[in-house]
Parts: sequence; structure tokens; C-alpha cells
Amino acid sequence: MKLTSTLVLLLPLILASFSASLAAEEIPEKNGFSFDVSGDIHGGIAYIDNNTEDTYYPVQLRLQAELNYDDNLSLTGRINTVKAIDLEQSDDDNFMVDRLFFSWRNILLDHLALSFGRLPTMGNNSPAQLRMGLDRPESDLLAFTDIVMDGASLGYELRQENWIEQLTFYGASQYDYGYEGGDEGSLFEDSEIYGINLTASNKKDSTFIFQSFAINDIYNFHTDPAYPPPLLIAVDPVGGTATLVTPHYFVVNRTNLGNIYHTSMAYQAENNDLSYFLALGWSRTDGKNFDEMGTGLLTSWWDEPEEKDGYSFYTGLRYDFKDSRIKLGLEFNYGTENWIAFTAPDQFEISKLATRGYAGEVFTIYELPTHAQGINLEKAFVRLGCQYLHYEYTGSGYWLGKPQDIDELKNDPLYAQFYVPVDHEQRLYLTADLYF
Repeated sequence: MKLTSTLVLLLPLILASFSASLAAEEIPEKNGFSFDVSGDIHGGIAYIDNNTEDTYYPVQLRLQAELNYDDNLSLTGRINTVKAIDLEQSDDDNFMVDRLFFSWRNILLDHLALSFGRLPTMGNNSPAQLRMGLDRPESDLLAFTDIVMDGASLGYELRQENWIEQLTFYGASQYDYGYEGGDEGSLFEDSEIYGINLTASNKKDSTFIFQSFAINDIYNFHTDPAYPPPLLIAVDPVGGTATLVTPHYFVVNRTNLGNIYHTSMAYQAENNDLSYFLALGWSRTDGKNFDEMGTGLLTSWWDEPEEKDGYSFYTGLRYDFKDSRIKLGLEFNYGTENWIAFTAPDQFEISKLATRGYAGEVFTIYELPTHAQGINLEKAFVRLGCQYLHYEYTGSGYWLGKPQDIDELKNDPLYAQFYVPVDHEQRLYLTADLYF
């Protein structure tokens, strides 16, 4: 979908959202209807050192509008604009609608809900909300699967005396990534996604989440890319003269490489001012094919496609100091050779949860006043954090090509030409986050 048609489709939503935000935060109820507008603004600076140093300035604006009728029907849309300004290189920006869905609750049976459209699966998913300074996650999914899903979900909520259980079934057909500005695409185009999510929450202080997804028909590229060939030198065997030959560009056809299965679970609890969590992840690639370059799901050089398993371990804690605006947290995660995480890059190019190796992070959050000179914010804070990533295998955040042991690459000049043997990365960030 081109940017022009996308803006035409979303123009009424944009105008209504901005008008409502300027006029009032909430339109009074009339005949059971209510209209709410909310959003958040983020800006900061990020420094990365992975053998080369780079500093850039990410900014983000998200604006959400929700129309409700009698708590049973709702229509929700959220616009997400991101721009990463790099003073040394060209800047990058992105525009998308990361949720646009209709929900119908209490259908046929009490506590049964149906949603369809672009589902609310992207955002600060559990348990990442602790690091992002939020009290609750933005969706029921785990941070390992921060992905776009265009389809339907059917959920049932069971309320008990001390627990609330919610079971949700997902189905999505990614025929067209859509809703984006620019020429960006997704390997999920023409793929089908099926899954379940079980969330059990103690009304006091703990939550358990289990989810499992199957993504069928993963492609190598979202379009057929054309690659410039290397320059060739033809030598005349008789005269010995050399001629420079430039072959034509070659095109790699878009190829269905197979399926990926993803299962994860997490437990999160609170004890007074201490919040902590433990999450486990398992990914499996079911390779069925490779493209003209010999690349498949975690395979290279025309290796026979096969099933490969990856695992991840993720834990952390956050302590909120009493009678203080300061919060302090620590996180650690580890991913094996074939680990795959469907995670968004956040303010960095690769999410730390996709690391094939280990990653550690320390962060602090300082809450700002939310009421000043007639401005009322839901939340306001600054975040300062440092991440250290140690890569043991190549391809973190990517499922194409065979992961290579980085220590072996350093001693092999041939392989070093095809893979960049970066074994560590340091990241430092400072952001201001406002929620209204």
C-alpha cells in the first residue's frame, strides 16, 4: 500500500484524534458512546560502539484514538511515527499504523471477546514494561514476539476469587504488510500466523504467561531484489590480453523457505517495591527450501534444509525506592546458536532479546511531575541505561543463513569476507518519555 493511499485511508482518524486532543481529552458520553484520545512522545540520544562508534537521536510519537459503545463494542487505532536522526549519515524515518482493530465483547457468552483488524500485538510487551517505566504491558504477548498481526483473535476471560485467566486464539494472514509509509516491507508478507496465549494474573502481585505461535511460509525477501555482480576479467588465451567484463544484474526470486515455530513463557511478580521476572523461549525452524543463493532458514551454501532449535533465557528486576522518584533495574538474557526472536529494534538496530550470546543491562528511571501550568500528563520520566551485548554467533535478529561462530571467523580470512566478526556491542541511551 503506497503512502498516499495510506494517508487518505487514515486522514479521518488523524483529524479526529488531533481535534479531540486539542478540544478535550474525553468526549462526554452520549447514548452509550465515548471517545478517548491518548498517546506518548519519546526523544533522546543513543550511543553505540561495536568496533565503530555511532551516535544518533531517536524520536517517536504515538497517537491512539478509541471509540467505545456500552463497554461491548470498540474501534481502536494507533499511529506510530519514528525518526532516527544520524548526524554523520542519512537519517531514517518510519510511519505506520501499528493497531487498527474492532472488538466485540460479551458475545454469545459472558467474557467472550472477538477482535479483528491490525491486532494490538506490538509495543512494550511483558516483561519489557518494567524497563520502559510502565506499570503494565501494552498487550498480552511477551516481548519475544513483538510483531505485526493482521487477522482475528478470539479470547475468553475467566474470573475467580483471586485469579483472572484469559485464553486467546490468534489467526492472521499477512497478505500485505500495508499501513506503512516508504518502501519498507516484511518477510511475513504472504505468511500465515496461528497461535494461542494464556495469561493468568493474581489480583495482588503475580502474572504467568504462556504462548505458542506457528508462522507458516517464511520468505527470503519481501520483494525480488537485484544484486550488482562482481567485475570479471576475461583473458585471451592466445594473445594474453585481459578484458574487463561486467555481467548483467542477477535477480534472486522470492522463495518460500519453510516455517518457524515459537513458544515462550514468563513469570512476573511484585513484592512491595521490588518487581522481578523470569522468561524462557524456544524457537524451531522447519526449513523446506533455499533460494538461488543457497540461503535457507538457518542454512547457507545449499545445505539440506532441516529442523533447528534455539533457546533463550531472560530475567531481570526493578526496585522502586520509597518516597523517591527513582527506580533502578537490572536485566540479563542469553540466546543459543539458533535462537530466533520476533522483536522490534526499539531505539537500536537489533533488539537485545534477539542476541545469540548474552546481554546485560542496567537502567535507572526518574519520574517527572505530571501536573504543571495546566498540563496534565499520565506519566512523565527520563530513562538512563547501559547495555552490553556479547555475540557468540552471527545473525542475531535474523533467520536467514547459517549462524557462524564468531571466534572461528576471526581466524578464517575467507569467512571473514562474508561475515562481519563483531563479538561485542556497547550501548548507552538517555530518553525522555511523556504519556498523555
